[in-house]
Parts: sequence; structure tokens; C-alpha cells
Amino acid sequence: MAEKLPRYRPLGVSIASMPSIDYMTAAKMKARGFDQTAAALDKLSSFAFAKAGEYKVEEAQKFRYDNPVTAEQLQAAISSGRDIDEIVGDNYTIFGRASRATVGVQLRTELESQARSQMSAISAAIDSGMDLDVDQLRSQFEGMISGHSDLLAEVDPSEAYKYSAVVNTLAAPIYKNALVQEYKKKQDIAEFNTRSQFLELPNALAGIFTADAGGKVPDANGKDILESESTAKAFVISLANDAFNANNPDLANEIMKEGDKLIDDAKENALVRFGIDNPDKDITMGDFGDKTALWNSVDEKQKESVKERIRKEREKRQTKKGEEETASQKANAKLFNGHLDIIAGVSPLERGVDIETTIRNAYTTGRDSGLTTTQVKSQIESAQKQKQNPNTVSAATFEERVKDNDFPTLPALFAAAKDAGFTEDDVARWGWISKQGDALDVAIKADNEEAEALLQIQFGISSLKEVMQRAPVVAQAYMSHRFAVDDKHAELVQAWKDGGSSGPRPKKRDVALEQARVIAASEPATQITNLLVTLNANYALGNNDVWTQRNYKEINVNNLNVTDTKKNKINEVVQQISDAEQRLTAIRSGP
Repeated sequence: MAEKLPRYRPLGVSIASMPSIDYMTAAKMKARGFDQTAAALDKLSSFAFAKAGEYKVEEAQKFRYDNPVTAEQLQAAISSGRDIDEIVGDNYTIFGRASRATVGVQLRTELESQARSQMSAISAAIDSGMDLDVDQLRSQFEGMISGHSDLLAEVDPSEAYKYSAVVNTLAAPIYKNALVQEYKKKQDIAEFNTRSQFLELPNALAGIFTADAGGKVPDANGKDILESESTAKAFVISLANDAFNANNPDLANEIMKEGDKLIDDAKENALVRFGIDNPDKDITMGDFGDKTALWNSVDEKQKESVKERIRKEREKRQTKKGEEETASQKANAKLFNGHLDIIAGVSPLERGVDIETTIRNAYTTGRDSGLTTTQVKSQIESAQKQKQNPNTVSAATFEERVKDNDFPTLPALFAAAKDAGFTEDDVARWGWISKQGDALDVAIKADNEEAEALLQIQFGISSLKEVMQRAPVVAQAYMSHRFAVDDKHAELVQAWKDGGSSGPRPKKRDVALEQARVIAASEPATQITNLLVTLNANYALGNNDVWTQRNYKEINVNNLNVTDTKKNKINEVVQQISDAEQRLTAIRSGP
């Protein structure tokens, strides 16, 4: 069906409609353009500001690099009340915040370095075994970390957290190591103390059983046992527990193993001591007084051992007592005789002895005279001239001679002391034997005899009488050397006195020995020796001549030693000195 045309529809050319204008869209487009321009300007300004900020950050970082703030400076500023912003920078500007952040990093690095150094030193001290208090060490760590963190928090809290985390991590193993070392040290000390007590256990047990008086107490099973034994076993068990606590089970087992044996030994020793200290007790019948209960607690083998030990010790003490009584009797006899000599006070002259013998006996000993021949002659002539007892000398002279040790035998000293007006107390007060013991040595008598013997060996002379029978040249040589020894000895003694009498007193034997060496090494002696050897080899002189009566090997210096005979004589003199000292002690204490 054909479409119907609309009614009144114009036909032909239509009139164009008027165009419409959208003012809103245009406004929006214009506004969008302005927005784009503003955004572009914002980006431009943001970029500029960002670049400026980066520059300020770099500038702040460089500034802090050139002008770092140390922990010491910061602490000083805070202590003085200054605002911290003045030191590290503010929190509201780019430069200030960058400066503050840089200071925080610098400060954390510095404080971490300090902490590491301190911890390294502490760790080394711990490893070396230095004694450190772990509680004090912990306080030191906590104080350091807390102080550093608080200081960092004033600048940058985030850096404070970082510091605390790092340093706490470093401190933990060091503190643990300190705890381990302290524990080991305590164990070592405990073990040492336990071992020390173990070593002293015999003495401790001895004290327990020595104090035993027979008291009894019930044991764990209700059976009565000696209180001392209960105490001893408890002590051993306690000591073993100490060893276990010291982490040394081997020592604990050793203590328990040895404990029973040590207890048995201590029991036996206590019984032996009782038997020795109480000789009136009949141990064969088990009479041990208040130790009878202890006696009954040991086995038969121990009882036999106790009785045998007591028997031997009693016999030993009885023998020693008898020897002491015998020695005491002998000493009393000597002391009695000495008192008689002193009390009698009879001088050699009153006994009818000639003057020369008196001087020789009172003033000298040994050789024909301990004095030189010239000194003896002078003494004799002086005594004869003054017609007085030659023993009488002034107190000062006598005391000086005592100090010089001119009285090596007690009778000579007492006789001269009494004649000089001194009492026995005076002699005892000087204590000449004790003070001059080193100077006495083997006494002047032995010294003179050895000196004389050395010279006689060189000249083949047995006595002074033989000197007069020898050829004048031999006698003259002998006396010359004899006087040389006397004079040299006197010179050395004087030098010894002038030097404060320090060191040992010069001995005549040493002077004579040196003189003998001089003679033996001299050219004439060598020639004579060679001649005699040749004559004896060719003509068999034998024993017809005095010079060939001795084997010239004796002249050798290596053979100029003290003979056994003289050693025995020396020992006799030493014993006389000891007896004299006892006599002086008795005199000092009175009858």
C-alpha cells in the first residue's frame, strides 16, 4: 500500500533553520584550556621547587660533612641548655631537615663505633680470663645503649631505633660469653676448694677422732655408731657432693672411694697417739680409756697394727730418754768440774808452774806458742821484771783479747778472767763463744798446729828441738819462714780489725799454706828437689839423710791438706767449745 504523505507537507525547497550556539561547551573548553595551562605552570614550579629542594639537601649534607656534629659537642650543648635545633638544624625547612637527618646518620655511626670498640675490649678481657662482674657488665651495656639512644632520639628517633637494634645484637653474645666464663670460673674455684679440702681430709679426720670420747648416735638404720665416725662420714659425703656440684664426678667418686680408707687410718692414728701419750695404759688388754669405744670399732688387723706401732714408739722414746739421761749426767759432771776449777781459782803460779809455761798455757795454745817467739819472750821478760803473776792483765786488755779470740780453750779463759778481776757473769755476758764462733772455727790451737805442720813438711823438721840439731842454714831458713808466717798473720789480723772486723778472722793456716806454696815453687827448692831425686836415683841414699827421709811428693801443694788425724782433733775442739757454751749457760743461771 502506497505510503501516505503527511498532510500539509510542504513540497519543494525548504528554508534552512538558524544555527544554534552552545555557550556552555565553549566555556568548558575555555576553562579546560586554562586548567591545562595552570597544570603546566604547576608542573614547572614543582620541578623548580624539587630541584631547589634537592640542591638544599645536597647543600645541607655537604655542610654537615664539612661541619660534623660529634656526640660530645651535642651532649655539651644539651647540658648547657641550648636549643638542639641550633646545633643540628630545624624540622620545618628543607635545609634544616636534611641537616638534621645527616647529623643523625653521622651520630649513629660514631656511637656504634664507640660501642663496638668498648665491646671488643670487653670481649678480649673475657677471653683472656679476666675476672668481670657479669651484673656490672650488664649494667654497663644497658647504660651505654640507653644513653646513646636517648641522645640520638633528640636528633632523629629513627636513627635511635636503628642504633639500639644493632648494638643490642652485638652485646648479646658478649654478655652470654661472660656468663659462660663466670660459670666456668665458679666451677673451677669450687673444684679447687674441694680438692684443697680433700688434701686436708686426713688432718680433718684426725681432729675428729682425736676428740672422740666414746659418744654414740643412731645411724640411718637405727643402729648406734660412734658419733665421731658419723661426723667423719658426713664430712666425706659433703665433700663428695661439693665435687659433684663443681661438675667433677670423677673427683666425687675418688673422694667416696678414699673416704673409708682415710677414716680407718684416722681411727688407727688416734689410737696410736693415745697409746703413746699414755704410757701407763696397758694397750695389750685394750685399755684405751675414753678411746675404748673407738678401739672396739676397728677390726683385728687394725688392732694388731695399733699395738705394734705403739710398742715400737714406746721403745724408741725409752731409748732416747736413756741416752738423754746419760748425756745429761756427763754434762753435769763436766759442769761440776768446771765449777770446781772456777771456784778454786788457783793460778798456774800457785801450782808451782814456771813463768814461761804459765804464759804459754794462759795466753796461748797450739804450736810451742800461739804467739810469735818474740812476743813470748817479751811476756816472759816483762813478768820476770815486774815480779808479778804474768796472767794478770788490765780489764781493757783482757776484754780486747777475748774479742780477738786469744783464749780458744775454756780453762785459759777462766783463769785469765779471774786474774783480770772479772766474774763468771762478766764472761757469760760477753757471750764470747757464741759471738766469736765463726772466728773460733777450729780454734787457734788447731790453726797453729796446721800452720806449723805445713812449714815442717817443707823443711823436713818434726819439732823445734830438731831445729837446734840441724845445720845452721836449715834452722835459720826454718825460723825465718816461721817468723814470716807470724808477721804476715799479725798484719792480716790488724787489717781485719781496721776494716771493722767484717768477714771471717784471718787464719794462720792459710798464711802458712801460702808460704808453703812460695817455698815449693821457689827456684832453690826446685833445684834441691831435682838434686835430691838425682842423688837418690844414682847413689841410693835411702833414709840416711834427714832431707831424704820424706817423700817429696808431700811438698806438692795439692797434698798440703788437713790430715784425718787433724780433722779428728778439730772435731774434739768443736765439742769442747760446745761443752764450754753449756757451762757458760749454767754459770749465767746460777747454782
